[in-house]
Amino acid sequence: MKVKLKNEILKEHSKSNTTHVAKMINGDENLFQDLLEIFFDYNEMDVARKAAWVVRECVSFHPFLINAYIPKLISYVQRNHLHPAIKRNIMAILEKTEIPAYLTGKLTEICFQIIASGQESIAVKAYAMGIMSGIVEKHPDLKHELRLLIMDVYPYESKGFQSRARKILENHPG
Repeated sequence: MKVKLKNEILKEHSKSNTTHVAKMINGDENLFQDLLEIFFDYNEMDVARKAAWVVRECVSFHPFLINAYIPKLISYVQRNHLHPAIKRNIMAILEKTEIPAYLTGKLTEICFQIIASGQESIAVKAYAMGIMSGIVEKHPDLKHELRLLIMDVYPYESKGFQSRARKILENHPG
């Protein structure tokens, strides 16, 4: 089935094909595992980046599918030379996912590095701020550190970053 999934992913890189493949998986944990094997195959980056969008779509339909893979996603997002589409989709998934308490520290560190980085895309930084907004809800002691970091990089960032940053700061005043 993995070969069929791979072929379906490669047919066309479009929203309609992504949705088609996600609906083909339809919450099936075994098919989702096959999809993740394709996604985590660092040697086939072109297929992996297309699979990343399908993973994100599957998780939007069936959030429970990703729970067992959260630690691996968090580790994977730290890889050097990870394709921007893969990183963007991982961060989007993590923003919408309930993060286990034991992974909060590691994810906080990653998000702070991303927000401070001058090399990450606006979308990845925006998702990192969104993830941190969720973490701050449960760990208000991090609010001050997040605010300081955002305010430190704010003047040097794009309008898109600044817009998302203002929303995050409005939601966590003080």
